[in-house]
Amino acid sequence: MTFTHDATGREQERTFGDALTLASTWDAAGRLSSQRLIGCDRTSLNMRTYTYRADGHLTGLEDNLNGPHRFDLDGAGRVTRVTAVNWNESYAYDAAGNQTAADWPSSHPGHETTGHRSYTGTTITRAGQTRYEHDAAGRITLRQKTRLSRKPATWLYEWDAENRMTAAVTPDGTRWRYRYDPLGRRIAKERLSDDHGTVVEETRFTWDGITLCEQTTTTADLPRPVVLTWDHQGLRPLAQTERILSADSSQRTVDERFLAIVTNVIGAPTELVDETGSVAWHTRTTLWGTTTWARRSTAYTPLRFPGQYYDPETGLHHNHHRHYDPETARY
Repeated sequence: MTFTHDATGREQERTFGDALTLASTWDAAGRLSSQRLIGCDRTSLNMRTYTYRADGHLTGLEDNLNGPHRFDLDGAGRVTRVTAVNWNESYAYDAAGNQTAADWPSSHPGHETTGHRSYTGTTITRAGQTRYEHDAAGRITLRQKTRLSRKPATWLYEWDAENRMTAAVTPDGTRWRYRYDPLGRRIAKERLSDDHGTVVEETRFTWDGITLCEQTTTTADLPRPVVLTWDHQGLRPLAQTERILSADSSQRTVDERFLAIVTNVIGAPTELVDETGSVAWHTRTTLWGTTTWARRSTAYTPLRFPGQYYDPETGLHHNHHRHYDPETARY
């Protein structure tokens, strides 16, 4: 990767070999105003432009892949509506800034949580058709979604004295276990067998300070271990390298793939682009981070908002010392 910066140090171009260039422009106030993704033959793979109101709040986004988005804000600068092609989101807040209602398209994940929000103090107890239970320390212990013509989907969560999630049980009864190092960084997550006595899937994590830089997944569902390695600039991920290792003790690389990561104005991944310049993965996400991606995608990343890692089994984003729920926009 090579970088070109302007006189103030803002990135103008990021080049990934001969395959890809990400060109960025900035307005007079120092805000990101456009991003253009350019392929190896100089064709435009995507163009994204941002507009802001005078106080700096984002009001518009033009995206060639997902179309234009408009953001309506209240007097406090909070987004109350997102409007796009075949897409609408709406949000309401109380005086303290807590969401009191939320809505997004029913085709998008997490729609069971749309609707009115209820709280006990500042602790959420219900969001739409989803209810929550918490322990005395305010940590979530149960999330249960009501489903039509089916029994509720229930997740259970366990915590230690250091406020670290140590286990989770998914609606199908699968139990996951989480392990940490002395610095509180999560070093592994493990899927257990039905009798909870054997690890049948393990993902091990490697850190650079408080930045997640690599994961290695081993499971009976995959013939060989799979490694994802991330390069970051601060909290912004720049690239993801996928490696498949040999199944023997040598752990040599038998296949490798490089993917450039394109992030949006806040630093969340929006596209993965492979070495041929093809968009291998791109997302559609709600304002607060509930994410889906194109079915034709040929790659994937678990990275979400800066510093966040999505755990499909819990439905939450692991954020080093805490967890974030994108469906309720709450830690």
